[in-house]
Parts: sequence; structure tokens; C-alpha cells
Amino acid sequence: MSHLTVITFDDERQAVLVRESLSQLENSGDISLDDSVVIVKGQDGKIRIENELDRGTMVGAVGGSLLGLMITSIFFPIAGLVVGAIGGAAVGKSLGQHVDKKFVKEVTESMPPGSSAIFLLVRSANPEAAIAAFEPFNGKIFHTSLAPEAEESLRQALK
Repeated sequence: MSHLTVITFDDERQAVLVRESLSQLENSGDISLDDSVVIVKGQDGKIRIENELDRGTMVGAVGGSLLGLMITSIFFPIAGLVVGAIGGAAVGKSLGQHVDKKFVKEVTESMPPGSSAIFLLVRSANPEAAIAAFEPFNGKIFHTSLAPEAEESLRQALK
């Protein structure tokens, strides 16, 4: 089961930096994310999405590419690869875990201009490594499905 955590930050860059820090943890095997999205609310109030990772889309695209390549390798290998990737990504996205759009809207509407947020669907994590990754940042937990003691540890790390 994945745990959803949403953390907001008072500036536009912090959520991006957190995502970069978590990428390093993913590479070392200390955390496994199903999905992560950074949302930035610019000074003009416009919302933009940065640095997305969707495991379902990635797996679907790779699997679809390979399947498309195998099926059409005799006739049109490049076309099969492209068609397979597009179809696989669509299937992966439809099977992926999604956050309720109303909830995303609630978060973005509550964000002041010049701020950012990160939505994380965490499949598994080394708690000590994950908490250490958040310590350099000042953020506020907007929502989490973590156990109360894990949530408190995360709150302390974000202070």
C-alpha cells in the first residue's frame, strides 16, 4: 500500500529541491515512489506542474515499447516502437494511482503565489533516510496518510 503525503513550501524552488533529494534516495534504494508531482504557484498565481514521476506510466511505456517492437519488428520496427510506447503509456496511466482532482484543486487554491507543493505516493522507504532527506527544508504537511508517529517525525524534520 502506498502512502500519500502532500507538503507545501513558502517558495517556488523548495518542492523541486525535495524531489531532487528524493531521486537520490530512489537511486540508493532507500525509498520507492509510485508517483510524485511538484506543483508550483508562480507570483502571477498560475499553476505549473514540474518534475513528474508516474511509475505506472513508465512501466506501461517501456512494456508497450517492447511489445510494439516485437509485434512489428518484421515490418516497421521504428513505427512499432513509437506506437507501442504511446499505447503502453496510456495503459500505464490508466492503471496508475491517481490523486483526487478535487483534492489537488483544494491544495493549489490554498497555496499563496510564489509557493510550491510536492505530492508523494510512497510505496516503501527507509524511515531514517527519508526523514534525513527532508531536514534541510522548511515545509508544512498539508496532508498525509502516514501513521501518526511517522507523521510527527516528518513534521519535526521539516521544522
